[in-house]
This record gives sequence, structure tokens and C-alpha cells, in this order.
Amino acid sequence: MLARSYRPAVQIEGVGNSVINSVLSDGNHSAIIFAGNDHIIANNFIARVTRDVRDSGAIYAGRDWTTYGTVIKNNIFEDIHNILPAPIIRNGLEAYATKGIYLDDGISGITIHENVFINTPWAVFINGGKDNDVEHNIFIESVPPVFASALLMYLADRYLSPTWRMQTILSDLADAKSKLVERHPALWKERFSLEILKPTGNTIANNIFLNSGNVAYYKLKDQSYFSAHDNTQLKLNQSQIEALKAQIDQPHISYEAIRSALCEIVSGCALRAQ
Repeated sequence: MLARSYRPAVQIEGVGNSVINSVLSDGNHSAIIFAGNDHIIANNFIARVTRDVRDSGAIYAGRDWTTYGTVIKNNIFEDIHNILPAPIIRNGLEAYATKGIYLDDGISGITIHENVFINTPWAVFINGGKDNDVEHNIFIESVPPVFASALLMYLADRYLSPTWRMQTILSDLADAKSKLVERHPALWKERFSLEILKPTGNTIANNIFLNSGNVAYYKLKDQSYFSAHDNTQLKLNQSQIEALKAQIDQPHISYEAIRSALCEIVSGCALRAQ
């Protein structure tokens, strides 16, 4: 029997792999699923994936605090959403929706820079992780552009259990004397305390939210865990949006080129100073 889920175009593990200059499109589930450290995912065009599933991402990783070092940069995400009937709507937004970049269940230490998201709801989804850096991205008609959650703090019994997968990963790396223990000692020092469940050190800055609303927070009484600052919200009419899309409708156009195209449409172009 052929499976229609968890068959990404690319799956990477280990340390230091690269996925670059690729076109990944028209798939039932994720384009890329990754685990491990220090990967580079750059200069890819990703479109119309996650069509037949819920609660997944065009790029997905989950259930691991130790994923530090991966860089996701200068990719274009277009039309990332499922086409399933009867979506589940909560507070005006689709629940269990698909996402652009889905950092699920504590994924930490990921750099997300200079990507462009077009018609990609829940474009960047940080589900309880630490030290993720979301900067200098452009979100076009992608509501919400960034989602920030403190999920792990509300499921402490699960995530602090010594037998839970994320805790066994920490144990195995400590036993193997991994260099990650030296690089991020707080993960092991705090592993059985509530401190490890706090989504500290996340940055959401210098992004452009174009007809995309603003950062959405979930179960975050203390929003200081996420340093959100210097993001620009813009509202364009439909003819301006179509003009912009016409200029950027090519797979490997760069972030800088798209920002320049947007600059030509926005009068006065305050974006030029960014």
C-alpha cells in the first residue's frame, strides 16, 4: 500500500547537510523533514505541498530541544495549505492547519532569515521551542505570519517525564558526551525543571508583514519569551498585490529582488532603509 503522508521530497538527519537550489512542489505532505544539526536549507522554491494532510509543515521538525544550528534562508514558499474539505475553524482561523515552517514540540536554535511566504497561512510556527531567530523575512497574504506558543509549559507532566522522547534524546547525548552538551549546557542543567519548558530566547524582528496581520501568540502570559520588534506591517490593495506577484513570479528570485519590487510599489519606500 502506498503511503500518502510522511513521504517528504527530502528527509535529512545527522549534521551539516544541505538542501539548496531545488524546486519542491505539488506534494501530499511535507517538502522537507529534518532532524539533527547545522543543516542549510537555502534558495529553494517550495509550492503547493501539504495538500492532503492537517497539522504539518512544508518544512517540518519536531520533538527535540537539541536541533541547534540549522539555517533556513532565502527560500520562497507559495500556496502552502491543504485542500481538504470541512476545515476546523477556531477564532476565525483554521485549527490543525498546515504551516510553512513548522518548528513543532520544542524545536530550538533554528535561524529563519530572508525567506518569502506567499499565501501561506501560519507561515512560521514556533511551538514551544527556544532560541529561534526569525528575521528579515517577507510575508505576503499569509495570516498569521508568525505563531508563537508556550505549549510545553502547559503539558509539563509529559515533557518532564524521563521516558518522554525529548528527555531520552538528552540522556543519550549526555551519555555519548556530545559536543552539544558543551555548546548548550543549560538544556541538561534544566532538563527536569520547569525552566526547560519556557520558550526563551526567540527573536521575531525586522520582518515585513504585507496584508498578513501580526504575530499571533498562544498561551503566552509572558510575551517577553519572544522578542518581537521592528516588524513592518503594510496594507496594499488587490491591484498592488497582483502587480507585486507578477514581478516575483519565478522560482529562484531572491529575497533582495522581492524586497526591491515591493519597494517600487510602496510610495516613499521606507523599506529601503532596512
